Amino acid sequence: PIVIETALLLGFVSASIAALLGWFLSFSGEYDEALLTKHKWLGLALCVISMLLWINKKYIKTYQYHHWVCHFLSGGMILTLCLAGHFGGNLTHGEDFLSFEKIQDNTSTKKKDTLSLTPVTDSSKGTVYEKLIAPVLSVQCYQCHNASKKKGELRLHTFDLIMKGGKS
Repeated sequence: PIVIETALLLGFVSASIAALLGWFLSFSGEYDEALLTKHKWLGLALCVISMLLWINKKYIKTYQYHHWVCHFLSGGMILTLCLAGHFGGNLTHGEDFLSFEKIQDNTSTKKKDTLSLTPVTDSSKGTVYEKLIAPVLSVQCYQCHNASKKKGELRLHTFDLIMKGGKS
């Protein structure tokens, strides 16, 4: 039991440190506010649940329903951890980071992040921006500079937003 108590205490401490550092990171303004709010509340809930689980395991051993409380808190902690991790992944990697299409693209033999550009010989088929610049930005930049995640307050998914610029 001392090993379990120590593991639960370490889990509580590490969840608290992660929540504190994430709270500081949230002030950057680079993330979707609705998604960030969900992630913050789930992180706080994870800290509270892990603390309650540790307290329950360490100090409340004589309570009649001790094991039921322990199972309930463990299930809640696992669920909260999964949801907080999912929303955190959405914040850092985009909302489709676990989509079936993206997984299928990563396992296919064709490499998705390589560009195959053809020379622009006829301007009636599109602008230089559409043919040459947008494909490079989509592969290299859109992951961090899009509508839901705007690192440095810079969004690159339209020409007007590129011209507007970012924080600096």
